[in-house]
Amino acid sequence: MLYKIVFYLFDLFPRFKKWFWKKWCTVLAQKVNNPNLKFMNYGYFDAELHLELNAVD
Repeated sequence: MLYKIVFYLFDLFPRFKKWFWKKWCTVLAQKVNNPNLKFMNYGYFDAELHLELNAVD
């Protein structure tokens, strides 16, 4: 039931959705006790961005 209210608010206020996910990812990253966690992508996209990764990545 709570998720329906939250998704309804997301539909009404798109800025709220963006703000909420930024805050949620930050809180989640702080709660995880994994020292290997360095980056969480919550939906960022840039067509100009080209990252070079190592084979192990």
